[in-house]
Amino acid sequence: MSAEIHSLPKRFPSTHWSVILRTKTGGEEAGRKALTDLLVRYRAPLISHLIRKRRLSQDRAEDVLQGFIADRILEKHLIARADKTRGKFRTYLLTALDNYLIDLVRQERARKPPDGSIFSVEDEHTLMPEDAAVSDVFDVAWAQEVLARTLRLMHEHCREFRRSDVWAVFEARVMRPCLEGTDPLPYEELVKEFGFRSPKQAGDVLTTGKRMFTRSLRKVVREYVENSDEVEAEIAELHEILSQARAE
Repeated sequence: MSAEIHSLPKRFPSTHWSVILRTKTGGEEAGRKALTDLLVRYRAPLISHLIRKRRLSQDRAEDVLQGFIADRILEKHLIARADKTRGKFRTYLLTALDNYLIDLVRQERARKPPDGSIFSVEDEHTLMPEDAAVSDVFDVAWAQEVLARTLRLMHEHCREFRRSDVWAVFEARVMRPCLEGTDPLPYEELVKEFGFRSPKQAGDVLTTGKRMFTRSLRKVVREYVENSDEVEAEIAELHEILSQARAE
């Protein structure tokens, strides 16, 4: 499991508005770098949305996303029109992608040959349900990216402060059960495996791990919410997204 954490994506969709501002006012080179970083961070959730919610193939999703970037983001300066007073950036970006896909379907249908379909979706109503402003699939992918970043940050802290015991106990009691559906390792087994004096000591180490995880999560969330007052609300939303995904 530790090796898997090292392999998690280093970038995650952190929408710090200062990054978006740099795409507008940072000069040509700085603006281009900020825009590239922003697109890399959002690529995985957007692709997940196109494949799982809009039912496109992997290749088709890649083509659509590239077209969206070229047409809406680069040519029509979509990011420059983002306004933090009008809601979350990820909602703005996803809505723009869906609108682009609807336009693309209509254009392709207009020139479709009579003997075959060139698109995998029947109509634009399937593409954009009336009651779905933001895709649940996109939200789950977003939440997973935030979780991955949080675990990476926590693991780095454990290594920096030489608290491998904290990471190991948290992994055995919390992370593996949540991510893999396994049973938490009994405290008696933790005592034997890691040389704790008692189950209570192992429990105290787990408490430390949970606090470290919470601090890491708050730090990650602060990187993309508008202000500190929104942190707890965002964490509650992420928890709800992941809880619903597990239930389904």
